[in-house]
Amino acid sequence: MTSGLLGLLDSLNDAASHPEAITGTAIYPYWETDEREWEVYCTQWMGE
Repeated sequence: MTSGLLGLLDSLNDAASHPEAITGTAIYPYWETDEREWEVYCTQWMGE
């Protein structure tokens, strides 16, 4: 979760990228995501 979100955020912050092409994220498989991974997601992606 951490490395995936950091990679996504780095690409969105890259001036040469096309952030308008990204509309969101998806977690697969969400049913395998544990409490700690949801916490990382909420902190890194949602800013909570």
